[in-house]
Amino acid sequence: MFRFTRLLFCLLFGLMGITAVAAQSGDSGECAVSPLPSTALLTGQPEVTPEATPCLTDAGALDVNAYRSRIEAALMAGSYSNALGHFTQMQKVVIPVIPDAFGQMLAAYETQVSANPDDLIALIGQSFAQWWVSDYDAASATTGHLLELLPDNVYATLFRGSSRLYAGDFEGGEADIARALELAPNSADVHFIAADAYLYALGDIERAFEQAVAAYDLGLNTPRVNAILATAYMDQDNEAIATQFFADHIAGATSEYVDTEPLAAGTTITLAFVPGRTYRIPMEAEAGETLTLLAASEADGVDTLAVLLGPDGTPVTSNDDYTDLNAGIVQQVDAAGTYTLVIGTFEGAGTGEVVLSRE
Repeated sequence: MFRFTRLLFCLLFGLMGITAVAAQSGDSGECAVSPLPSTALLTGQPEVTPEATPCLTDAGALDVNAYRSRIEAALMAGSYSNALGHFTQMQKVVIPVIPDAFGQMLAAYETQVSANPDDLIALIGQSFAQWWVSDYDAASATTGHLLELLPDNVYATLFRGSSRLYAGDFEGGEADIARALELAPNSADVHFIAADAYLYALGDIERAFEQAVAAYDLGLNTPRVNAILATAYMDQDNEAIATQFFADHIAGATSEYVDTEPLAAGTTITLAFVPGRTYRIPMEAEAGETLTLLAASEADGVDTLAVLLGPDGTPVTSNDDYTDLNAGIVQQVDAAGTYTLVIGTFEGAGTGEVVLSRE
């Protein structure tokens, strides 16, 4: 009942702008006001003054409807990064227990939209879920219908653009994203989604970098933004800054650190990844020695990232996708001492074993 009342308020008073929704931090049930600028869903215009709003009740870590409520609220407030965070949390926590959770959510939306094809909340949630599961043709169609109901709506324009790019409609996708950026130039989340689409759908690192910098400068510091910036800086041969952003990505996606025994040359260690787990692996090295550290996994969805820390704890180098989704480090070290390999997974997701070898 509370969720219905809150969303109805947004619908009735959209022309006045929607205040920023409070973002739930982790599983603690505590709430923090998002400092990021967002866009009012119904007006398609940027907000001016974000304010605190009550958090939605956490009905349980495995409650699909509770996640759905939080996702819808974040989308209504234009906080697309928070909505993505909730889906990522579902991927980590719910999917291992309820493998068809995303399917259940999509089926519920289908029932709701079938009963009322113009149900704005259902269309918003449905299109975002379609986008998340990579059904880009369906997401394009659903956001297209939203634009018939709400012309120049920021959310629908932005995600139709992203969906079109992922589906291969580059001209339409670029036009939509350009329009979304015109409608909400001060939204960190709009810049972030544009960066994501430019990099992962279009392969345009230069434009992805421009939009990710804009998002970061507007205060959006999330693991995915860090990953985009790290990739772009690595492409620019700026390894030092790229490594710092990779380190920030791992730190932001980690809920548990596991310290292992030292890894000697010519040995391997098996790492059992679960969502949110990161390993810290110490190793001794001599000055001038080349450390060759290679990860290998046959588990689906275990995408490793690695950062090598020097004896003083500062980042030395990093890698993502040395071979396929497996990280690898090949680095000659200057000083003797204890180095530490910090190895995690992309956005802290993925379950499975990874074998790390030191040659």
